Amino acid sequence: MKRLPTALSLALLLLVALGGSLAFGPDVAQAEEDIVINISEGVEIEDFLKAVSTATGTPLIWDPADKQIRGKRVIGAINLRASKTELFTRVRALLTFYELVLIPVGPTDSPMLLVMDARRTTSILKLKAQNIKLTDENLSTYEGQDGLYVTTTIQVEHMKDLRNARNALARVVTGQNIGSVTEVPDARSFVVTDFAPNVVAIYRLLNQMDQPAPEVKPDTAFQSVSLENANANEAAAVLSRLFNFSHQATPRQAAVRVGPSIQADARTNSLLVSGKSAQVEQVMQAITVLDQEAPEPEVHAHMLRLTHMPAREASMALVQLISGSRTLWRNQGDERTRPSVVAVERLNAVLVSASNTAVEEIRRMVAEMDEAAREDAEKAAAEKAAAEDK
Repeated sequence: MKRLPTALSLALLLLVALGGSLAFGPDVAQAEEDIVINISEGVEIEDFLKAVSTATGTPLIWDPADKQIRGKRVIGAINLRASKTELFTRVRALLTFYELVLIPVGPTDSPMLLVMDARRTTSILKLKAQNIKLTDENLSTYEGQDGLYVTTTIQVEHMKDLRNARNALARVVTGQNIGSVTEVPDARSFVVTDFAPNVVAIYRLLNQMDQPAPEVKPDTAFQSVSLENANANEAAAVLSRLFNFSHQATPRQAAVRVGPSIQADARTNSLLVSGKSAQVEQVMQAITVLDQEAPEPEVHAHMLRLTHMPAREASMALVQLISGSRTLWRNQGDERTRPSVVAVERLNAVLVSASNTAVEEIRRMVAEMDEAAREDAEKAAAEKAAAEDK
């Protein structure tokens, strides 16, 4: 038995038959220049497509065996009301809910639109993108064009890494090889093909990313520091060992010294420091520690008695030793710790004024010299006795 059409289907078929030239029934009507289609009662997609085709004057064709079309119904608590051009745009967007796309076929001067399941490989191969030019002014127009398959070129000005940008934008486009983003580095552009809302989204994302790079000022600093207490040459040597370290970039490259530059100016007893700001700041902190006023040296007087060696001879030997060596001085030659030695011949002793550490070293040397003098005296006495026996 042949299926009887529903009331809405009859109204739609009536629209098809009359070509929209007469007043429509209760489900499909024409108000002034607008077309109104009522889908609140539900209508077969095939009947819906027939009515839209007639109302908009756009030829629509489809495969009656397509499972996305056959037996499916359109229903909603609204009236589709718009002009012929706007109605077609709304219908195309509505069909995306059923994963249906409209593909232009035939000559460009009188094209027909093929209604197909967007998930089918054959529909992907047949998709024909409409070439458009996006501007800030027409974004809102294309943003609501669901189902409109377009392609455009988006140019960037400041962006340098187009490849990474393309990898990020690839997540935005429609899958199943429908949408695509391709960078053209020489033209500083992207070719984007997808449904209009996605293309608009990519346009906006590129505008957000295509910003001038922030001005990077060289991170260098320079400081000149006059030392009040420390010696510039000695401080420069200590600081260079502390802040310069070896760095080897690759196994084949020789190690190089990296770090701040620290130079001593002996004439003004000052340090010249240059390098990265953070490094210079650290060096300045270290200089503050090094350039402290040295505490008053602890100097004590000691009398060292001799038994065999004359005090004057011992005193002269110690003075020569102290003058030629600074190992007995504390703080690398601080004149305040320089030992002084005076002979006290009446007591056959030497009076030493020095730090405790230096005094102990001098005491040891005096003992060794006095012991050597004893051995010499005993040896001389033995030789004298032997000569007298002969």
